[in-house]
Amino acid sequence: MANLSYGVWVVDTSHATHDPIFVDVDGDGLKDAVIPQYFRNSGRELHIYLQEANERFSNSPLKIDIKTEAIGFALMDVRDSPGTEIVWITADAIYSFSANVQGYVGNLEHLADWELFIRHPDSKELLYVESVDMNNDGVPDLILPGPGRYGIFLNSSGENVGLMGSIAISKSTTGTVNWLEPTSYPSRSRVTNTIAEVDQAGNLSLKEIDIFSRSQYQGLFRQINRDEQRTRSISYGSWQPGAIARDFDGNGIVDLMLKTSTGIKLSHLKPDPSIAHDEARNRVDDHSETPSLFKLVSYEIPYGGQQASAFDDFDGDGDLDIVVINSGITSSTVRLLTNDHGQFRVDPPSQVIRVNGTIVLVEFVALHEGKRPYMLINTVTTPLRKILTEIELHRNLLLFGFDEAGQGIFDRKPTMTSTQSINIDSLRNLMPSTLRFDLDSDGVKDILECKSDGTVQALRIDESNSRATQPFWQFTPEFAVFSTRSDDVNGDQELDLVLEHSTAVTLLISRP
Repeated sequence: MANLSYGVWVVDTSHATHDPIFVDVDGDGLKDAVIPQYFRNSGRELHIYLQEANERFSNSPLKIDIKTEAIGFALMDVRDSPGTEIVWITADAIYSFSANVQGYVGNLEHLADWELFIRHPDSKELLYVESVDMNNDGVPDLILPGPGRYGIFLNSSGENVGLMGSIAISKSTTGTVNWLEPTSYPSRSRVTNTIAEVDQAGNLSLKEIDIFSRSQYQGLFRQINRDEQRTRSISYGSWQPGAIARDFDGNGIVDLMLKTSTGIKLSHLKPDPSIAHDEARNRVDDHSETPSLFKLVSYEIPYGGQQASAFDDFDGDGDLDIVVINSGITSSTVRLLTNDHGQFRVDPPSQVIRVNGTIVLVEFVALHEGKRPYMLINTVTTPLRKILTEIELHRNLLLFGFDEAGQGIFDRKPTMTSTQSINIDSLRNLMPSTLRFDLDSDGVKDILECKSDGTVQALRIDESNSRATQPFWQFTPEFAVFSTRSDDVNGDQELDLVLEHSTAVTLLISRP
């Protein structure tokens, strides 16, 4: 076994409406845990667990009462004081708030006015809006949805967050769930959400999950857990998502991707030298065509809106490409759309890969530093001979290389496969296998998987892409793990693991 040492912190998330967000709130250089919660007696609260020395967190969280006007929040450094502030988002404006100052009196400062698309706060849930660096200046900015448009708020810190422009989106051209009224929620039977996660090395993985569940396996086990009652209300993110913001054309400025009923709408933001920075900042938004620092170039990428879409640099050229996943019960397909300076090859796609079973996770991972990424597909299958006699599910790990790709991106057949039975009795090994993490820091990604008893283990991969027979690290959590992600919460430049359970989260913090 490798000499890997972790501090273990487990937090109850049975009342959480969002997974823990790790950010430095008090300015000590250590990331703290921010968790939106809902309690029947006290209502909505924001709990902040401050990180202490020696890989420990405070036993009792700092509790912040969420005002009834708050629809959502972001976490951004918008004041000169140390730490990250809370940006409250209401129906008509955004405000900054410091968790390091007690109470709201003298602590709530107006940042900007904006008519949010959502007009009424949810009594239980609080929308979390992730900040994004829009103009490549190293400072996180904010994109907020409004009626028929998105507002771009640039952040220059020191309470100077201003509306720099808006992007108009036509209802007739999108025809998407983005513009449903709150009274027209989509039916839970047909709505899924695609989540993208990025690890420390910049590798991105995709998960298509049930929006009502913390687990991508909820849909698969609905028949088994038929007595389980789902109590969580619909997430705002399922029907009013923020635009996906990434630099698709390589000009250093992020572009906006909006999912529609027939595909996606990609809007490239181009710098507009005809509008001065100060002039754009000082213009008042009158709910008409707002001048912007950016010119907008948009086009549609059709593929069929019932399929999941996400993005990654799967061909290793430095540009973000589009991945389209059509996941069925007995068979699934992955379509790869390569990016050529912001233009995507759609018909025909660059490559179509068909696999048996239901896809639960797709990753593109450079196994070796400086090399092209491999494609890893996790599927779940039911052997035909077992369907009528007993319930049995297999998790399959398919690793696609590129040595024999020919005109395609990846080989037509996987270079490595492995199959593992899912323990139906205990449901302890639901976590899909992943190759995102280099746990032993040897420059080669490792397989992180879950055994039938719930033990999480890591195995090395050799030069021929064969998996080791024995793990070099193991950890047995208290609860079943549904998914995992990474962070660096203590600032030591080492990998920390976040294990997500149904009603708890386990954080493994690296030790020297």
